[in-house]
Amino acid sequence: MCSVVLPAVQLCCIVAVANLCRDRTIENSRLESNIDPNKPQHSYFAGRARLLDDRIIAALQQLQRQAANTTKHNHEQHQQQHFQVISLGCGMDTRPWRLDFPADSPVSWFDVDQQPVLDLKAALLAEAGAEVPQQQQQQQQQQQQHCVDGAAPDAGCTSVRKCSTSGSSADVQYPLKCSSYSMVAVDLASKNWVQELQSAGFEAGTPTVWVAEGLLYYLSPEHVQQLMLDVAAAMEEAPTV
Repeated sequence: MCSVVLPAVQLCCIVAVANLCRDRTIENSRLESNIDPNKPQHSYFAGRARLLDDRIIAALQQLQRQAANTTKHNHEQHQQQHFQVISLGCGMDTRPWRLDFPADSPVSWFDVDQQPVLDLKAALLAEAGAEVPQQQQQQQQQQQQHCVDGAAPDAGCTSVRKCSTSGSSADVQYPLKCSSYSMVAVDLASKNWVQELQSAGFEAGTPTVWVAEGLLYYLSPEHVQQLMLDVAAAMEEAPTV
């Protein structure tokens, strides 16, 4: 039970702090420049992003320390530890290109969202000169055509793009900073989204950081609960933040 309640509490704390940052930032902007506080403020999203940037890096560092302590306690030979980050409802987030991940610890990043969102994101990233997974675009187009040509909406039509930082082309202006990156197009309301994530390379036994930025308040309480249960069931005994 704790494996379900604890992540929910952590996520609720993140949302609460993010809302506090939003309120204070909008109020400061209004006082400094007479901006209408009722209008959307880009500063809210910037503040929320910075907050979660720090939380994600801190979580990876925490998992890194836990892995080192376990190795030392068990008198095991030091081995390079691998970590994962799963961004649920990733939207246009660009952390795989921005964050300075912990040294000597490969990080696999999975962006999870619906197909149209990831299609737009890949196009915008490519236009900006960012390193994006391109070698599987033809496979993705074939998968999209398969979905259009007869697969039922709940059949789990999923597209996966993968990219590794090795062998980056010289014309890439913004290389990936994680060791590997995957886009997983799936509906989080479907019953098999975890299985599709596993098909994309997610490893249940690997220490993992889960991110749900700007997502939970779009979902019903029942859907949030089911999402937490799915995450808890997916992680086996691996450390999770």
